[in-house]
Amino acid sequence: MYQLGSALVDGQPAAIIKIGEKLHRLASVLGDTAGPTLDEVFAQWPAWRERIGRAVSVGVATPALDESGLAWLPPIARPPKLVCIGTNYTDHIAEMAVPCESARARDPSLERLQAADKHRRVM
Repeated sequence: MYQLGSALVDGQPAAIIKIGEKLHRLASVLGDTAGPTLDEVFAQWPAWRERIGRAVSVGVATPALDESGLAWLPPIARPPKLVCIGTNYTDHIAEMAVPCESARARDPSLERLQAADKHRRVM
């Protein structure tokens, strides 16, 4: 079992792998001089999962990193898509003291949902 993350190591961004309680550069575990970013890993996950799994099963001979010397970064530097689901949207609007009509005017997806809802009711 392993976990992946991104951190600054010696001032440079690097993909990090945690195996047990020890942290390593992913590149070192894979035997690469310049390892992949997590963006690259997740874009081609099936191939990387297999390669990382093989490397981890063989065992890690590289020295562990000192976590106190790491500055953690977001795992994905530039996500291609963000999906937000607000279950408390109405409560949030009330907290912000924004009139609901104004919030709807800024969110065209609400208009599409309302139109679809009206269409379903008619049928």
